[in-house]
Amino acid sequence: MHLGQGLFSGIRNPLNHVGADDLTEQEALETLAAWSLFARWVDRAVVAIDDQEANDAEPDDNSVAEDS
Repeated sequence: MHLGQGLFSGIRNPLNHVGADDLTEQEALETLAAWSLFARWVDRAVVAIDDQEANDAEPDDNSVAEDS
């Protein structure tokens, strides 16, 4: 998570980062590689749901309206 926050900070406000105005081609490629790695991690991420949260999210049988 902290990697994503750092990458976003560098893109969102690059003028506050030292040397952002004279970024070399190599540094730009390294930045793209970091974003690529972060995107891969996000793509592979799995959302874990606590059993209690899952049970709370399921509707009760009494709350479902039936058409008569």
